[in-house]
This record gives sequence, C-alpha cells and structure tokens, in this order.
Amino acid sequence: MKPIKYLGLLLSLLLITGWAQAQKRFVTGKVISQVDNQPLQGVSILADKQKVGELPKRMVFFSISVDKNVLLLLFSYMGYKEQAITLTDKSTMDVVMVPVSSDGEEVVVSGNGTQKKSIVTGSVSRY
Repeated sequence: MKPIKYLGLLLSLLLITGWAQAQKRFVTGKVISQVDNQPLQGVSILADKQKVGELPKRMVFFSISVDKNVLLLLFSYMGYKEQAITLTDKSTMDVVMVPVSSDGEEVVVSGNGTQKKSIVTGSVSRY
C-alpha cells in the first residue's frame, strides 16, 4: 500500500511542477538606439518593478523569462528615455531607445549627489 501512496505523491508533485512552469513565458528581442540603429549593451530590463534581466556587454539579443501575468516591461539605459513596452502575444520584440535631449548644461556626478560644473571646485575628469 505504501508504494501506491508514494506514487500518488510523486505524480502530484510532477503535475504541480508542470503547472508552475506553464505560468512563464519567454520574451526575446534586441534593443537599438534611435540615433544610429546600433544595438545597445547593458540595458536594464524590469518586469513589474523587479529586475529580470540585463543585456550583457557584447550581446545584441536578450532572452528573458517572465510570469504570464506580467503586462509591462521597462527598458532603461543611461542617456536614454525609459521605454515601457506592453507585452502582447508575440514572444519577439525590437525596442528602440530614444536619447534624452540635453539642455547644454554640464552636470558632475559625485559620491554625494549631482552639481553643476560651474559650482564644483577642484579637478573634474571626463569619461
């Protein structure tokens, strides 16, 4: 009688595992710059405000797994506007990042915050 009980427990666990995996979907694609249509590397990808991936350096395409109930992906990259993409039934997408327009003022980012370059005393190096 015990082997039948264990077999039933094992089958239940397998069914639950299969059901949990069915609640995910894979999304693939690439992220490019609007300026030159070149791929961007190191783009952060968020789903429901949780980081689900980052486009690694030297990688052109991304592939992430998200829950089926996730409706929105947020793509962010320094110097570009954050892009909110609504997920549809498609599993492949191309994301075009739009650069942030600069007003011409130079800003210095320090360990304590940001300041205008004209206010900073001391040396400032450019990267």
